[in-house]
Amino acid sequence: MSSLPGITRQDEEKRLQHTLEIAQRKVDANRQSVQALAEELHAMQEEFDENDKEAQILWHNADARFKFVNQDLRRAEQARKKPYFGRIDFRDKKLKKDEVYYIGRSVIADNPAEPEVIDWRAPIASVYYDAALGDVSYSVKGEGKYDITLSRKRTYEIENDELKDFYDSDVVANDELLTKYLARNKKAVLGEIIATIQQEQNEVIRKKPQHNMIVQGAAGSGKTTVAMHRISYILYNYEQEFAPEDFYIVGSNQVLLNYITGVLPELNVYGVSQMTMEQLFIRLLYEDWDKSWQIKPVVKGVTPAVKGTLVWFKELENFCLRYEYRAIPREDVVIEKTGKVLLDRATIARLLKETKDLSRADKISRLTDYLMARLENELSGKYYSYTQPEKQKLKHYYETYFGKREWKGSVAELYEQFLKEEQEKDFTVEVPEGGYDVYDLAAMAYLYKRLKEDTVIREAGHVVIDEAQDFGMMAYASLKYCLSKCTYTIMGDVAQNISDRYGLNDWTELRKLMLPGEFDYFGILQKSYRNTVEISEFATDILYHGSFPVYPVEPIIRHGEPVTVKKCVDFTEQVTQAEQIIKAWQSKGLDTIAVVCIDEAEAEKVTAALQGSVELNTGDAGKWEIGEGVMVLPLKYTKGLEFDAVLIFNASEEDYPVEDGYVKQLYVAATRALHELTVLYRGKLTGLIADPVSPEQKKRMRLAADAQKKPVKTVVKQAESEKTKEEIYRQRAQDAEKERVARERYGPKKIIVTRNSQGTTDGATPKKAGKSGGSESRRTGQPSPAKVYGAGNGNAGRATGRQEPRMVENNGEYGDMPDAKTLMPAGHSRIDCAVRMVMKGKGYVDLLSSYGTLRITPLAVDLFRICFAKGQCREFPKAAVTAAGDLRCTVRENPSLVEITAGYAQIRVDKKMGALTFLNTQGKILLTERSREPRQLGEKKNWSFFEWKKDEALIAGGIGAPKPLKIGNSAAYFSYGRADDRYPGLASSKGYEMIFPAGSRVLCCNIAMYGTYISMEETDIIDYYLRAK
Repeated sequence: MSSLPGITRQDEEKRLQHTLEIAQRKVDANRQSVQALAEELHAMQEEFDENDKEAQILWHNADARFKFVNQDLRRAEQARKKPYFGRIDFRDKKLKKDEVYYIGRSVIADNPAEPEVIDWRAPIASVYYDAALGDVSYSVKGEGKYDITLSRKRTYEIENDELKDFYDSDVVANDELLTKYLARNKKAVLGEIIATIQQEQNEVIRKKPQHNMIVQGAAGSGKTTVAMHRISYILYNYEQEFAPEDFYIVGSNQVLLNYITGVLPELNVYGVSQMTMEQLFIRLLYEDWDKSWQIKPVVKGVTPAVKGTLVWFKELENFCLRYEYRAIPREDVVIEKTGKVLLDRATIARLLKETKDLSRADKISRLTDYLMARLENELSGKYYSYTQPEKQKLKHYYETYFGKREWKGSVAELYEQFLKEEQEKDFTVEVPEGGYDVYDLAAMAYLYKRLKEDTVIREAGHVVIDEAQDFGMMAYASLKYCLSKCTYTIMGDVAQNISDRYGLNDWTELRKLMLPGEFDYFGILQKSYRNTVEISEFATDILYHGSFPVYPVEPIIRHGEPVTVKKCVDFTEQVTQAEQIIKAWQSKGLDTIAVVCIDEAEAEKVTAALQGSVELNTGDAGKWEIGEGVMVLPLKYTKGLEFDAVLIFNASEEDYPVEDGYVKQLYVAATRALHELTVLYRGKLTGLIADPVSPEQKKRMRLAADAQKKPVKTVVKQAESEKTKEEIYRQRAQDAEKERVARERYGPKKIIVTRNSQGTTDGATPKKAGKSGGSESRRTGQPSPAKVYGAGNGNAGRATGRQEPRMVENNGEYGDMPDAKTLMPAGHSRIDCAVRMVMKGKGYVDLLSSYGTLRITPLAVDLFRICFAKGQCREFPKAAVTAAGDLRCTVRENPSLVEITAGYAQIRVDKKMGALTFLNTQGKILLTERSREPRQLGEKKNWSFFEWKKDEALIAGGIGAPKPLKIGNSAAYFSYGRADDRYPGLASSKGYEMIFPAGSRVLCCNIAMYGTYISMEETDIIDYYLRAK
């Protein structure tokens, strides 16, 4: 923007109209694109036959493009509806420049370098939510801390393209504005959540996803909504580390998940997997899950009270140890011919102790690696000589001495064996018949991971668990083992544990299990934004009837109608009262109304009685979607939800006795109400409402809750300290000086130097920022692809926090073979590289899969560039080689293959698996990717798997390298040096070469047990060149 916007109402109204015009142009452009694609699809439908395979491919491609553009249209329409909600005025201390940013759901801009509105997830937007006026700072991932002086925070009310009002305040959404928002009906409140995020909520949303987090949140504190905003924030600011498919959202029931499904698109989040805990454990059973088996709910009783505990998990863990003890040999390993002890029992015992928590397959691999290394030393020793047949026989025998990684048993049968053993130990548990509950599934998933899995599979990168208090420690201990490489966001309220005997009544055990790290986080959200003061006080009084600690609840000061408690003579009068109350609420404009019943049986009875006189939103309880209207719900399906008004149908002593479990159930029912709450009962009113609680009892229970909070301050650090960019540079300079002294004393060692986007090494003086760099780029909320990959100004990441990839350069590792841990590729989820869409660009072809984008760029008659990265339709770093100007290439596509031919070389991609094959034009295959999961991306590391032939000789080297390396059946780093002209290379006797970007750290592994692959480190993308010789 050429000048700073004014602050008067007239200035703000002009600004709003200007922004709306830009937003409308974006909507119109997207609508035209959607219309054009819709017409294209319609024309295809008219022109092509369904049996025409080529037509099906074209249809699939056009349909995929249509969905992409439709999502863009939805985002543009959201931005057009309410373009922004906040504004910050500040002075950048370093640039000595006054700046103003408007903040909205997403970026609105004619010129991306000078947006009208920045995204709420941008790092600088955090000061809108967190900071008081005055000197403040904000942090950008990978760049450090920036200091500014904040002079204004303004919040806007915009409706129907009109500026209704605005407020200047030192906090986001002052009490007057927040109360006004919360007083609206549920549908309207959801639309204002981003504008009214409070500081304690924002702290949870913006915590780094590399650490685990548990949040205790009071009813109405926004736990579910905060968790969804956290996913949106992570996907925006950590897009290189996390994609939508890396997230699992786990909820306690399908109704809650249906609600979440409706919220995520409002936050520009698509493609995140959502499932119940039962569905997640079934997923982790893979081929061992029989689809004929049933999932059954946890039935109250002794069995789940045992199976849901951490003690039960320890029993299962010991069962696995006993099983492994019987299966893995532990005696001395002796060569019969010579009597040589290769491995003694003490060493075996030590190795098994060191690998106690590893899976059976990994234990066997560790023991086998150790044994085979000893055997190699023996066979190559000078004391005994062995013939070649003897060597082969010994190798073959000892390769499987400790067993095979593959285990062909049945997990279900093994679980039944475990249960029977526990019954003999006097545990009161039943063997499941006709189906499995969540704790059965948790145990079976653990058995699969521990004893059966022979290929490491990483299912997700980050798991979000809502209503966490509903699950016992057995579920969490199993989940932590099965998804050990994940990080977790766990949201819950122990006061709402309606599964009292097997859920969580406090956080002690879970914190010990899930928060072992120095920067793992336990937070408390104690402000309630949902209920009126009257409803909140009524519900909290119910809690004080329990014997458990009560975390304090601080309601926002919003008054409403008193809670009504009515006695009815019988069921018929209850139904009549319910009809009258519901109609009165509807006449007030309350859109969402819930009639809460103790269980499914009562809900069915009430539904049948009300249907004639009240229009109900009915259906299968597990498939309900929360919308406008009246719903009759069993209490357990209301968890995590909220309604404008709630009617508790029968709060009698019979349905809600004075016991801890029923205290929490009634508390959950009462706290679902935003504005009005009525309680009906017949017979005697439950003592949870009728009986008063003494002030002394309330004080004792609050003190007990305070005692649980104290360790957080002393045991868990809240956050890593942020540094300024200058401090980062100084630290790097000090590290470099220490390294220089060490090199002079000890000789060369590994050197790592990072390059910034201007081509200078970090610590050097960057070039002066241009007009669109520095603070301007901080505004965008989404930098241009060139800036993401380092072609733009060094400050490009300040707005978004999206770190530019760094080329890591090394020395002193050439020819080194890494250890077994490094050689083993990281665990991963099931990778789907199947080609979903083919898109031809200017000089390249993109093949899109659900896993990422494979870009093939012909550069010469014998040369191709291969790139692969997560995401779709993304930009890649500039090629080191420019395509020949007269290069002609052809692209052919059929239902099963894509062929790209240039001169006398060809790339062929199998659509079903996504694997590529490199050929010459005579059809001779030069190189083939592994058909099953041809490539894998990890955190700052990647793997390309190849099917090298047994008779294929691989020679690795690079410019300036000491000597070529013969890879053979081994592994080695073949990158050398950090100069821009030192390209690591690999040549094959089959007639091709592979060249990798200068400065990359590259490893070639040709050992079958680890996989045959080439791995590039410290980069988020696969990038190499293929040349036919």
